[in-house]
Amino acid sequence: MRDRLYLYHEALERAPQDAELYLVIGQQYLLQSRAGEAEAAFASAVALKPESARARLGLAGALHAQGKLDRAIAEYGFSYIADAGLVSALSDMGLALQQSGRTQEAIATLEKVVELAPGQAAFQRNLAALYAAAGRDAEAATAGARAALQNAGTSAISSSVSGLDDARAFIPTGRAAEELYKRALTAWSQAVGRDHPYVLANLGSLGGLYHTWGRYRDAETLLRRALRIRQQVFGQRHPETAIGLASLAALYTTVGRLDEAEDLLRLTLDIREAGGNGHPQMAATLSALGRVYQLRGRFAAAERLFARALGIRERGLGDRHPDVATSLLDLGSVWREQGLLDEAEPHLRRALRIWMRSLSPDHPDVATALDALGDLAWDRGDLEGAEASYRRSLRIRRTSLPAGHVDTGVSLSTLGRTLRARGRDEEAERLYAEALALWNEALGPEHPRVAALESEYADRRHTFAD
Repeated sequence: MRDRLYLYHEALERAPQDAELYLVIGQQYLLQSRAGEAEAAFASAVALKPESARARLGLAGALHAQGKLDRAIAEYGFSYIADAGLVSALSDMGLALQQSGRTQEAIATLEKVVELAPGQAAFQRNLAALYAAAGRDAEAATAGARAALQNAGTSAISSSVSGLDDARAFIPTGRAAEELYKRALTAWSQAVGRDHPYVLANLGSLGGLYHTWGRYRDAETLLRRALRIRQQVFGQRHPETAIGLASLAALYTTVGRLDEAEDLLRLTLDIREAGGNGHPQMAATLSALGRVYQLRGRFAAAERLFARALGIRERGLGDRHPDVATSLLDLGSVWREQGLLDEAEPHLRRALRIWMRSLSPDHPDVATALDALGDLAWDRGDLEGAEASYRRSLRIRRTSLPAGHVDTGVSLSTLGRTLRARGRDEEAERLYAEALALWNEALGPEHPRVAALESEYADRRHTFAD
């Protein structure tokens, strides 16, 4: 490879105005992961031939590889303007937008890509990931299922997509998205066998969808099955197995099975540490284990893990990424629980700003940040501020989450508590009753949240009656 580069540079000395030679040299540098030198070569090609879409695309790729996202985004745009057939330039531009925290722009870009190339499974998968990051779960399920259905040419998979509308026109309800995922799962199982990685991906995705919707028993069945297959196919300490462990641990954390969640996350952390400490998935595992510690009152241990996760994410993703906001919220929340309110508030407000800018003002993560700020106001005795935050959170969750979602119960119960403290007993009682009914259905009567709310509601009803 280096001998070849030497020959190209010799040729360049004889023809210093040859843009094509600079293009080839830049591509060779990229193959050697020498992105800085590739950038210089592609920049020379662009200077000599600014209308060249290939030169612009090469420069964008070199910039992207170095994390120079704003310049990379601009060059991807120039390359597509120069050649509208370079749909891959738009796709890479969407990924760069996502990495820079500009999620809504990334979604719009990837939707355009899928419109231009509706049969490309890779583009559908990228769009599904963006929808999931933005909390648009039904659309994520649809795009992910379509990617699975498009990804092979077998008759089983081809027949499974017959009769579906165009992806841009298909706006599913939650049930439609679920059914489409089930069809993808059936098609892959028939086409490639029950233990194929594509089957695993659909099991995990459908299980994750059920988790998001609050269908925890259904989610556990699918996630446990996916984990068993991963362990059998890949072994106990493979990164694929870590994905299954982390997904099941997240579910157990949600439903209060903290011993099981901690055991699974410790196994996940062992696997992640063997693969290096700077990967974003390492940060996700640290955050998940920190939340388990926080729920158990082990605040110092949780704080250490949250701080590590924040450092990894800021170094790898920049300071405007939605995952950075997650770590800021984690740290702010654990400080609030320890009474460190002044230290907590800047982190919580920064998390809210990042999510509102990079996702949308009505995203479920925004509701989570509002809950945290409402808790902070409550701790300070600012009942008016707490009510305002909790009401905004409840409005977002009622409109953006499926009916009966467990997080809606959080907003109902905290708003009810605040209204009771402000002397508005009638509305408070209605909210308590709705939260209790919702959690009984979603979590089951044995869940600690349900027991705590039942006790609180009983006390409140006694007070209401008085």
